[in-house]
Amino acid sequence: MNKYNKDLFEMKKAIDTGKAAQATQALPFILEDLTNQIAVQNEILQNEIDQKNRYDKRSKILVVAVLTSLTSTIANIIVLLSK
Repeated sequence: MNKYNKDLFEMKKAIDTGKAAQATQALPFILEDLTNQIAVQNEILQNEIDQKNRYDKRSKILVVAVLTSLTSTIANIIVLLSK
């Protein structure tokens, strides 16, 4: 963001000094830089979402395994008590 802020400052300074054409020429570079920054942030967010989804799936599998084990244990206890 530092480069972006510097570019905006330079563009504002150019506009203030009457060099609007020069400032306008800087716009494509600023937009390209912003586009790249947004792409990087989107990739970071997507990676975080993917990690969370993997963690959630593992947690659900673990809960199902524990419940299955408990159900089996309870069923075995009931069978033993009914004898």
